Amino acid sequence: MTTPNTNLANSGEKIEPLNKEKAEHFFGELFYGKHHIPSEVKPYGYDGWYIFCNTGLSFATTDFNNLTRLVLMAHRDLIRAEIKTHSPGRLKICIWQRQAEGDLTKRHPDLPEAIYGFNKFAKSRGHNQIDGFSI
Repeated sequence: MTTPNTNLANSGEKIEPLNKEKAEHFFGELFYGKHHIPSEVKPYGYDGWYIFCNTGLSFATTDFNNLTRLVLMAHRDLIRAEIKTHSPGRLKICIWQRQAEGDLTKRHPDLPEAIYGFNKFAKSRGHNQIDGFSI
């Protein structure tokens, strides 16, 4: 199975909802292999999937950069990702497939669009922008 990419996102084609196989592939990439996914991948709400993980698992921007990779993968694959607290010592990571176009509840920005949005917000507040992406 190949990983979804922004070529599909930019094609305007409708992207199918996540199934368990695609969700396992996404989480498998995040955790360096399906055998490292910390729990069973289970359905969540309407067309969503989730896993549990212990809070001892690092979600950081560097040094085991799971947080950065989750965000970049989500923008690459047009997947809405959400990290929620579940119980003491446990997090729930939920994912849903989104489209390149549509209203707020149906779409997801690809990476260049997300960086553009970040830079626009940062510029409006007088904060630093990400270099190489002008608004």
